Amino acid sequence: MLITKYAVENFGVFKGRHTFDLRTTNNASTKKPIIVIGGKNGSGKTTLFEGAKLCIYGRNFRGYPLPSRKYEMYLDGRIHRGAGLSKSEGSSVSIEFEHSHLGEVSRYSVRRSWTANPVKEKIEVLRNGRPVDDIAVDQLQDFLMELIPLGFSRLFFFDGEQIQQLAEDEPSNRHLTDAFNSLLGLDIITQLQTDLRIHLSRKLRENISHVEEEHRRLTEESKLLSGELELLAQEKARKQTEIDHISSEIEKIEHQLTSQGGPLADSRDQLKSRRAVLQSHILTLEDEIRELCSSLLLHYL
Repeated sequence: MLITKYAVENFGVFKGRHTFDLRTTNNASTKKPIIVIGGKNGSGKTTLFEGAKLCIYGRNFRGYPLPSRKYEMYLDGRIHRGAGLSKSEGSSVSIEFEHSHLGEVSRYSVRRSWTANPVKEKIEVLRNGRPVDDIAVDQLQDFLMELIPLGFSRLFFFDGEQIQQLAEDEPSNRHLTDAFNSLLGLDIITQLQTDLRIHLSRKLRENISHVEEEHRRLTEESKLLSGELELLAQEKARKQTEIDHISSEIEKIEHQLTSQGGPLADSRDQLKSRRAVLQSHILTLEDEIRELCSSLLLHYL
């Protein structure tokens, strides 16, 4: 890997855009294969160093993933406030480098930018001047971590204040030990753990997406059923009102029948008895008439 260009814009103490050409020459007459960035304390050397790691590794720039809230607070503190920035402008860091794989050299350009209120991050990766279309946007960070492993980067991403620590020949030199373990592949367990976390994170996102989709579907279905239930409740109330009205009418008519037909029902037996007496009296009178008629007929004869 060979870094060729580095730029910061409204980042930390740097106002506006600042670009650093990091190419060196192999010309034997110049003998200047090293680029040194120096300055007084507080001039921004550490900011440049952190910005370079931040551009490649994002929330992992300190060697471990920062919690989302803490990472957002860090980014918010790195946006240059003295530039009168609006929400749409924000700040950014970008790096261009050459990377060789199986003898083929590719030119990469990585740009990481932020806006404030609230803090939002955007990452862009170009390969040979064109977007890396075969990598999904949400997987660009994993791609960069695989392209430039975090452990391996410790060999060339270090602050000048750590040079003395790297030069000390002591068993407790964690910086140099970690760097060479990564270079020789001896940190395989740590890398496997990182890969497993990435894999589990992807699976978790897939499961969350599935659960969210199912939740949305069930929510919509619940709304439809709630609407139907409300209509049925209204229909039930209307039918109950009709039933109450009809029951009231039936009760009223029964009351009228009871009040009007009650005395007739009580005198019905008396009327039947009287009718029987009258019919018997009629029969008796008919017999008397027949006897009178017979007597008259005999008299005339």
